[in-house]
Amino acid sequence: MRKFPAQKISFVFLLASSVLMAGCATSLNKEGLQVKVTDGGSVQNCEFMKELSGSSQWGGASGGMGVDSSKAEVLNKAGKLGATHVVWTSQYSFIGSSVGANAYKCPPHQASN
Repeated sequence: MRKFPAQKISFVFLLASSVLMAGCATSLNKEGLQVKVTDGGSVQNCEFMKELSGSSQWGGASGGMGVDSSKAEVLNKAGKLGATHVVWTSQYSFIGSSVGANAYKCPPHQASN
């Protein structure tokens, strides 16, 4: 029976874990790509639509990927609603990640951010 060095096994495990984690991340869809992120002052004359949240199981060392996935989930939801803009209201990453945002529908000439 052939023995594999512990370093090789660790590398294969790390590579497999990375591939699986990347497959679980939420990416922006067509509608989500149309939504702009802005600040609260830019949406004062826009129609408030809904409070949205997004979450991911990834946190800790992979928290950045988890936050990005959570934000993509929110932007996709906002786009599906017909929102044009979101304002982030919260962000959390420790064991898992979550974000919150308010979705707005603005006329084309408003909220240029």
